[in-house]
Amino acid sequence: MNNDYTSAISGCAAHNSYKNEADYLYAFTATCDGSVTVTFRVTAACGGWVNWGAIFVFQNCPDVGTCIASATTSSNPVTLTFTVTVGNTYFLWIDSWTCGPTGWVTYDLSVIPSSGVSFTSPVSDNGIWTGQAPGGGMLYNAYASVVNIPNNTTLEVDNAHGFQNCDLVMIVQMKGADVNLTSGPAYGSVTNMNLAGRYEINRIQNINNTTCPFTLTLENPMSLPFNRDDIVQVIRIPYDPASPDVTLSGAYAAPPFDGRKGGIMVVYAPGTLTLNNVTLNVRGRGYRGGDAIGNAWGCPSVPIPPPYNLAGPNQGPAAPKGESFTRVPVEHELARGAIGHAGGGGLNVDGGGGGGSQAGAGGAGGGDWI
Repeated sequence: MNNDYTSAISGCAAHNSYKNEADYLYAFTATCDGSVTVTFRVTAACGGWVNWGAIFVFQNCPDVGTCIASATTSSNPVTLTFTVTVGNTYFLWIDSWTCGPTGWVTYDLSVIPSSGVSFTSPVSDNGIWTGQAPGGGMLYNAYASVVNIPNNTTLEVDNAHGFQNCDLVMIVQMKGADVNLTSGPAYGSVTNMNLAGRYEINRIQNINNTTCPFTLTLENPMSLPFNRDDIVQVIRIPYDPASPDVTLSGAYAAPPFDGRKGGIMVVYAPGTLTLNNVTLNVRGRGYRGGDAIGNAWGCPSVPIPPPYNLAGPNQGPAAPKGESFTRVPVEHELARGAIGHAGGGGLNVDGGGGGGSQAGAGGAGGGDWI
């Protein structure tokens, strides 16, 4: 981002010069108590200023949160260790003293948890997503984000509450597809689905929900090589082996997908499934739409021809792409190119966003009015 947080913020005792550069923000949610060590090394900057660096750690977003730790240095690198609490989301604000708000800096960043600590990101990749409203019914399933897969019978999860021994579970890979990223009509088309969308049903043999890391031990080895880095979730499936018939009454829903879990509802009935005046609501609960970023270029500045991808979030003429079963690479966050089955963003002036699809390609966002 541009230089947004120049002012001194409560708890961050550092000269404003260390907040002079464009801001880089990272976030994670701790899945265990412990500590995290962050090391920030400036590798290149305009004017050759490669020694000045700063780290600020916030619990909750910097504009409203509390700064819990900070460190600065005039010689590379700057290192900071701070304590984390399970369930809390922390933001790492990386900044420097180089050429001011319009300058630039490249850097190496290392984020290392202490033994036993793991973490998940509150967002799944570089996309700029809009939030989804929950509501609309009771939860039928329980959900956990998989933070580590140490072997083919063990899942380390962010939260084991809601799961019980002998539960049936669905393990599902939410992302991981490869897409064409070459600018042109084929931009965003799927070249390999890889494991995206693959799932399997298993049974929990044992649960550890009292000490970190929280684990679900499976009755059977997993048959698929799930990739934790491409977002894996595990979903509890209500099922009583003594009662193969299932009757549902009332309103049920899936929680909105938050980049790690949710968005899917699973009902298993090996006998007869009876829907007794029931509503099953997953509408708008899946992959997220692109958020509005509120910037615009004037007509003389619109690129010609209209671009398929632009870097976000400061490229004014373009809106973000929708979310998909593929990750959004850096510099592909915005513009009209549909990526995977998600829709592309609209372009200035008067270009609407393209709708997402199901199995097919997403709609390309609208082009420019010249």
